[in-house]
Amino acid sequence: KLDPLVAEEFELYLRTMARAGYDAACIGPGDLYSGSPLVRARAWKGELPFLGAGIRSQGEPLYDSSLVVDRGGVRIGILGYSELLEQGFLRQAHEVNLVGIAFPATVAAVESELVELREQVDLLVVAGRMSSQSLRELCRPELGVDLVLLGGALHFEALHGGPTGYLDSTLVVLDQERNFGLNHLTLFLSSAKDLVGLEWKT
Repeated sequence: KLDPLVAEEFELYLRTMARAGYDAACIGPGDLYSGSPLVRARAWKGELPFLGAGIRSQGEPLYDSSLVVDRGGVRIGILGYSELLEQGFLRQAHEVNLVGIAFPATVAAVESELVELREQVDLLVVAGRMSSQSLRELCRPELGVDLVLLGGALHFEALHGGPTGYLDSTLVVLDQERNFGLNHLTLFLSSAKDLVGLEWKT
């Protein structure tokens, strides 16, 4: 059982997210470590549009894997994909909260959905947390992913020389979790709705 102060802090975090008006938010192990019942309750109420492809509880999916939003005539497909990268200690509160919850182990679990989503949208975005090997798999040209928003990536070595870069033809932006605050990313599209540039601020 989580300490009441920890639970209240996490509830404040969820309420703040709900007020911010997110179109989509990728669920990850860190969120479920901190109290999966709190996160699931918010998702069930429709207050937060959490996405989590392949995350299951007792074999049943916990969250939608993707959604499509229209902004200024641009159809944007967003898929949430996170892997369980660290295995904690079984008796820790975090680990107890994850009992019965399974995460996808490879990108193969979402490849067919990405291909289908690509046909429906102008811009295809994957948000989440994954191994460097999975990131490279996700950026294969045949999957057509335009942008990967990678969270929890402190000391991630997939990209050299900064928090943004390309793997094949896919733009990857790494969250810098050592900083507090917000990362602000502005994307620039051509008249053909192709991604042609970005501006990134912390």
